[in-house]
Amino acid sequence: MPTEEVVDIGHPAAWRTTEGLLWFATRRGVAVIDPNRLTENLIPPPIVVERFSADAIDIPLTGNEQNIASGHTSFTFEYAALSYVAPAKVRYRYILDGFDKRWTEAGSRRVAYYTNLPPRHYRFRVQAANNDGVWNEIGAQTAFYIRPPSTAGSGFSS
Repeated sequence: MPTEEVVDIGHPAAWRTTEGLLWFATRRGVAVIDPNRLTENLIPPPIVVERFSADAIDIPLTGNEQNIASGHTSFTFEYAALSYVAPAKVRYRYILDGFDKRWTEAGSRRVAYYTNLPPRHYRFRVQAANNDGVWNEIGAQTAFYIRPPSTAGSGFSS
């Protein structure tokens, strides 16, 4: 559509022709759409976890479960998906296995925050949907273990 503003003062704002074309009266003229030529984007967007940090200290994304010393209180996950068709329309959802009960619908937000996680094993999973709502259900993930205070050392290890 050339514009989102549709003109409808005293006249129909849309019309279907006998050929099946849809005509829309807009402030910038007529917009014509052929419903038979509309295509659906069936390709789920690839997604990655770009950054994982504890108290602003980056934790390596190695693919192995990361061991994290106790005492860290703030955890941040940054993620991104690729869509060449409509990147602004990518939507995200995430879950922290071991903590969350259900998926968090994040909309277009590309970061997740957690605070004061108790010692245990976790797996952060994130999925993305393209502009037509096709989800990459495999998504991306990173696993980590917060050690209890009795076995705490400093830093991270794999």
